[in-house]
Amino acid sequence: TEYEKLYPPDKYGEELGANARVFKVYRDRVSEKDEDLVQGLHDTLNVLLVFAGLFSAVLTGFLVESSKQLQPDHAEITATAVVAILAHLQASKTESASIPMTSFSPTRDVRWINGLWFSSLTLALIVSLLAILFKQWLVQYTSLSRSSASDSRRWAWRHCALRRGLSRWRVEQFISWLAILLHVSLFLFLAGLTRFIRALDPVIFKVLMGMSIVTGAFYLLTTLAPLIWAECPTRTPVLRELEIQFAGLRHIVALLWTTAHNCTVYLGTVSSAIVTSITNRDFDLVWRINFNLEHRYPLRKRAPLSGRS
Repeated sequence: TEYEKLYPPDKYGEELGANARVFKVYRDRVSEKDEDLVQGLHDTLNVLLVFAGLFSAVLTGFLVESSKQLQPDHAEITATAVVAILAHLQASKTESASIPMTSFSPTRDVRWINGLWFSSLTLALIVSLLAILFKQWLVQYTSLSRSSASDSRRWAWRHCALRRGLSRWRVEQFISWLAILLHVSLFLFLAGLTRFIRALDPVIFKVLMGMSIVTGAFYLLTTLAPLIWAECPTRTPVLRELEIQFAGLRHIVALLWTTAHNCTVYLGTVSSAIVTSITNRDFDLVWRINFNLEHRYPLRKRAPLSGRS
């Protein structure tokens, strides 16, 4: 067959040799899977990098304007000082006019807006940095896995070690969590934008608030729906970790419920045995008392009514 032509059978006793057929088949199969896996991770990281770059550029434009509100307005301070100097010059010599000194402090809304937006920008930059690092790690993994070895068996052992390290260090899960961090960054920006619009126009604020609530509800529903409906197609890589945690929590709850039920059944059995023992003992005691009373103090027979005078 074509398979035997591509992978000739081994001689008897050499099925696990240095260049055995099993190692050649393993190398060809896992090379295809590794290529698909690494390419998929690279595509995910590329999308995250592009989105993080565009999002950071847009967010920087908002921060350039909003950060000015954290600093005092020097033009206003200069105008106030000029007015105070003119008032001092026009005052009489006997009167002493003091120049008012105003202390600057940003409002609560300004601090919230800038805090949310700066946090959002920081998360986006962190995601960009980690995405670049992960791409470098994947390139190194690909380079090591594709490098030649002295024989097929050594290549298989080396690949097993590399693949085990990739799984043990949860590289795929970490890349999935990068997307979650970027989602959090986007929602922080929307929260700051909503608070920023509230001080400008209440009508636009209501519209923007409604859009943000609908978007957040849709995001949560589509993310958590597969936990309830297994056939739901809105699965993401992060959901795999959530399912593991949810399954662990469900297992703990089931274990606690089973333990409580067993304890209840055991306590009920013990209490029933105690009650039964006490009831039997009391019955025996009452019977003994009645028996002794009847033999010690027998009841006298009453004379018939006709015999009475």
